[in-house]
Amino acid sequence: MTQIDRLIRAIREMNNPSVMGLDTKVDYLPEAFAKRHIAESGRAGAILAYNKALMEGLRDVIPAVKIQSAYYELLGSEGIRCMEQTIEIAHKLDYVVMVDAKRGDIGATATAYSAAYLAPD
Repeated sequence: MTQIDRLIRAIREMNNPSVMGLDTKVDYLPEAFAKRHIAESGRAGAILAYNKALMEGLRDVIPAVKIQSAYYELLGSEGIRCMEQTIEIAHKLDYVVMVDAKRGDIGATATAYSAAYLAPD
């Protein structure tokens, strides 16, 4: 079965065409959640914990996730690994997964791509 067939089937089964956007940045996390998880496992670990909580909590409602690569790339290799782990978790939870990694995007993500590759640490 192709991914589009899986998506169509999941949308019909859930009667919901929504896709959960995982455009996750540490700045977007609830403060208490971020603080606790950053202390335990760093910024990428906090994002992964948040993504996992969202995906587990919404599994019966939303058929697909869309991951915005720019926000993960901001964190360098740790961010890329976080994105890989997010995809692994999504697959285990049977989400259809899309990765938004286009360049020349809208302002917010174009800024994130620029910062990831052009801004000094």
